[in-house]
Amino acid sequence: MRLAVAGVLLALPTIVWPAWRLTWPAVESQPELWFWSWGRLHVIADERAPDFPVAAVPLVVHVLVLVMALSATAVGMVHRGRHAQKLGLAGAAAGCVLVAKGVAERAAEVAHWSGGNGPVAEMTTLPAGLGENAALVLLTGALVLLLGRPAVRVAAALWRQLSVRAEAGRHVEDAAERETGIGAGGIIVQGLRPGDGTAPHWSSPDEGVPFTDLSPDDDRFSPPKQA
Repeated sequence: MRLAVAGVLLALPTIVWPAWRLTWPAVESQPELWFWSWGRLHVIADERAPDFPVAAVPLVVHVLVLVMALSATAVGMVHRGRHAQKLGLAGAAAGCVLVAKGVAERAAEVAHWSGGNGPVAEMTTLPAGLGENAALVLLTGALVLLLGRPAVRVAAALWRQLSVRAEAGRHVEDAAERETGIGAGGIIVQGLRPGDGTAPHWSSPDEGVPFTDLSPDDDRFSPPKQA
């Protein structure tokens, strides 16, 4: 949670100071533009140009999110209860989304101005923007640490559940094999050995019996007597 608090603190200067600057070194007449993360634009020309009107709503939202994120992460750092940890996690997530927005906008502006056919613009990240970059790294690391332990516990519980189901399935298969005789030392079921395609031989009433319990001296097997 300390990482989250440090990350929000590094993002606070973006309220007051600009995050990046845009210039055209090859063109002398082009003004210098200063940008704030929450949307303010300031133009510097040969003679100081007046600022554009400050949009109050983006500034208020920016300040509120940072203040709430700082308060929530501070509570999560001081208190160790479950609710405090959840509050700290929510504050870290809110701060991470806010600073990620500013970093993404700067990256988009770089791609826009560097890919044109006109004069090449040069974008300079100012100290407030560098702090915002560092804040994004710290807040992302804090979220990974905060969410890593619950994710590991959930994954371990899911793995145990799947293992128990797989073991139960193997027991059911083994029981079915024992009931049918498969795998029980080659027991023959209904005249067939498992894996043997030869059908059993059944005797018919017309076939002779290959053995008898009568004595060899029985008259039926003696030659006819002479008269």
